[in-house]
Amino acid sequence: MSTVPEALVRMLADRFVSWQGPYGRPDPLRCPFVTPHPAISTHFHSPTFLALGLYAAFDATGDERYRDAADRYVVFYLAAMREPP
Repeated sequence: MSTVPEALVRMLADRFVSWQGPYGRPDPLRCPFVTPHPAISTHFHSPTFLALGLYAAFDATGDERYRDAADRYVVFYLAAMREPP
């Protein structure tokens, strides 16, 4: 059982969801931690940890937006061998 208050989990997960673009990458115009250059491996921001954290946020809260965001981020990560749209 997590000892992290649900309000804190939601605050962090909501922030990521608000930064995420439609194809999974955090939008460089909205997220202060993303470089505006093409997505290459050196620009990833701990993709597995972000996805796992969002899945954990879904498990803790039942908010499907977090699971959907994690799914989109994993797809982005796996497809990042080419420049995203």
